Amino acid sequence: MSVEGAGPAGGARKIGKYVIKRELGRGGMGAVYLAEQPGLGREVAIKELIVSTVADPTALARFMQEAQVMARSSHPNLVQVHDLEQEGEANYIVLEYVKGQSLRDWLTAGRVPLPKVFAVMHGLLQALDYAHKHAIVHRDVKPENLLLSLDGDVKVTDFGIARLTDESGGGTATKTGTTVGTPQYMSPEQVASSKVDGRSDLYSAGIILYELVCGRPPFVATEADGPFTLMAKHVQAPPPPPTLLSPGLDPELEEVILKSLAKRPEDRYQTGADFDAALSKVAGRLAPGWLRSLDPSAVLDTMTPAAAPIAATLAGLGTLPTAAVTAVPPSPTSSAAPAPPVVATASRVPTAASAPSPTAAPLYAPPPPLPSARRASKGPSPVLLGGGGLALLVVIGVILVVTLGGQKPPVPSPSPATSVVPAGNCDWLKPGVELGAGKGSGSCAVLGASVLSVPFAGASSLPSDLRVEANDANGNPVSQPPAVAVGGGYAQVASPTRGYEVRLVTASVTSTNAIVVADFTPTGGGDADIGLGARCAAGQCVRISISPKTGKYRFDELTGGSKVPASLLTGDAALQVGQPNRLVLAISGPTVKAWLNGQFLAQVSTSVAAQPGPLRFFDTDQDPGGRSVVNLAGFYVYNPA
Repeated sequence: MSVEGAGPAGGARKIGKYVIKRELGRGGMGAVYLAEQPGLGREVAIKELIVSTVADPTALARFMQEAQVMARSSHPNLVQVHDLEQEGEANYIVLEYVKGQSLRDWLTAGRVPLPKVFAVMHGLLQALDYAHKHAIVHRDVKPENLLLSLDGDVKVTDFGIARLTDESGGGTATKTGTTVGTPQYMSPEQVASSKVDGRSDLYSAGIILYELVCGRPPFVATEADGPFTLMAKHVQAPPPPPTLLSPGLDPELEEVILKSLAKRPEDRYQTGADFDAALSKVAGRLAPGWLRSLDPSAVLDTMTPAAAPIAATLAGLGTLPTAAVTAVPPSPTSSAAPAPPVVATASRVPTAASAPSPTAAPLYAPPPPLPSARRASKGPSPVLLGGGGLALLVVIGVILVVTLGGQKPPVPSPSPATSVVPAGNCDWLKPGVELGAGKGSGSCAVLGASVLSVPFAGASSLPSDLRVEANDANGNPVSQPPAVAVGGGYAQVASPTRGYEVRLVTASVTSTNAIVVADFTPTGGGDADIGLGARCAAGQCVRISISPKTGKYRFDELTGGSKVPASLLTGDAALQVGQPNRLVLAISGPTVKAWLNGQFLAQVSTSVAAQPGPLRFFDTDQDPGGRSVVNLAGFYVYNPA
């Protein structure tokens, strides 16, 4: 059935009582028409389920589900459903017609000014929070489905693949084990499981925030890579730190972005309101008046205080070079392009200066599902993989990409330690695995010649290769550091009071570039900084430490003789209390990487000079009235291969 052109008598074509003006576009799930409602003179958008797909009961059920979801929703940031129509076997949803552009149009035109970033995200998160409270999960949050009206409104559209998390309607359109969404914006759990909740949408919103702030999504892939490469990155690759793409980025803003992209749902913001509150706090400091930034008469210069370097940085960057991303081919189950958003093409095109120029799990959140991944930004193609068997194929495809594809991971960043252990001989990163020159691969680090090997098995005293040093709570050297007992297969490194650091330092080995390995067991779960340091001489040192209490890692550095280390990066780490752990620090030039128990933590750049210095293992108690004790089973230093 076609609704284009004239009717049988040569008059205007109608769908029910609506007069069709023109087709706005069409895709795999349906076509969209601009129409007018007689009597009211109101323009509406009508979405049709393409005739060729009507024979598919799942496609029809999903289409009707969109109508039910949106009809029961009423929020200023959601595209409203006005009516439903049916002609023969054709089904139509009559929608609010939004005059403006999609967020994808804005991103294509250039860099979005920071105040508008905050305002756009505010509208998106408000809409998602409302939907999630009404047991609705969108499942395909992306810039194409975020509409920006000429009046400054933010509207979320296209709930065609939304999943009703309640059982009131008894629908099964998205409960059959299918994987639905757009790979560039899918959450990790979407690929491996159809059981997602609102936190999946919040991950997708985090991808959008990253793209708005950094000018590109965190994960990209070429057409040759295929969608599985992108999915694999979402499952296991930490996102590149936003500061790598936007130098000078406000640290608190970066922290919000990275938390929204945590691999595990329980580590993200639990509700849209939580995410919105955290981002709004940053917005109020960096861009006062940002809530008015989408108004046609808004003056953005008054919303960017000179004291906020990130705002000035983003406003002055203009259009970034387009990332080398080629659209992922359509899924085998869909031969047509995706349906365009319900949006009018505006006459004005935004520029970088003028337009786009922003706990406990909730009751509606089921237990956290398994991780997953997602897709490229240009001409996105929804992926629909039907049935549990195809979902399994997705997981297998991800594994094959990681193990056989030879793809180099993106520059990593802080992320919950949930990435899989590197393949092949990167197993040496795990505790208990024998070390040796030549072990490793390009996907982690390759051990070169052994410089120092100190296993404490069978030892009764410290070897001459190591000496004990200590600092008091004020960072001053202690002339008589506490003794380190050796026996039972380990050296006991104990910090007696809060802020007191005890460390074992290489006495005869100094290195500029090195791979340092420590096998250790924290005896208690109190707050402490346990870690490794490199280039520790002449008032400088770069360090990685982990707290048994908080489960957080921290990269920091000492420069210029400072007693207080400057923080470089923090994130989550799965430290095992009362069990063996292996911490690895690799430094080469300005690049520093770390792994814990075979899991990649992060990569940072250090300003510590590339000069030889001793290496160290340290324990600093941080618990008031506590005492941190760590049993060090082995300390090893290798040259990088």
